[in-house]
Amino acid sequence: CDRLLQHRMHKLALAARRSYIDVLLPPLLNAVREPGQASTSVSPYYWDYQGRYDLKLGRDQFELVAFGSSDTLELSQSGTEETQPISLDTHQSFHRLRLVWSRSTESGWKLSLAPTVGLTRFNFRIGDLFKGGITSNDLNVRGAAVKELRQGLTFETGIDVTLLRLAAAAERSSE
Repeated sequence: CDRLLQHRMHKLALAARRSYIDVLLPPLLNAVREPGQASTSVSPYYWDYQGRYDLKLGRDQFELVAFGSSDTLELSQSGTEETQPISLDTHQSFHRLRLVWSRSTESGWKLSLAPTVGLTRFNFRIGDLFKGGITSNDLNVRGAAVKELRQGLTFETGIDVTLLRLAAAAERSSE
């Protein structure tokens, strides 16, 4: 066990970001709108993240990766009697988690196995009239073998298996 700990190597990387246009844009649009005019409100909102953890144990390497994003848009219009009120909202997001195991053999081959699980969603709403969405759950597994035959020439073979489950829903208001 002590020898195993001596050969261990860790790496960790994390990142995230968020847009702020949803905070800045609505006050700006209201500031330039003339009194009595129709008001259009646009609120885009975006964020994403990614993280990675690498661990090396002798000839075995492990990599755990998580990443995803979310993107929302809300659009609405209201105002004078001549203005027809409208609203449109969309939201799409995805999240993935992948674990990769790889090992270099004494004969020069690099073997790897990488299962990935994921969730993807898309939802929308058109006022109070119509709403719907699609959700996808998936599992992907990739097994690969790579060998450098000579400088500049690499042989790679592998297999990919994907399982996918889709669910869709739509609803129209009875009004």
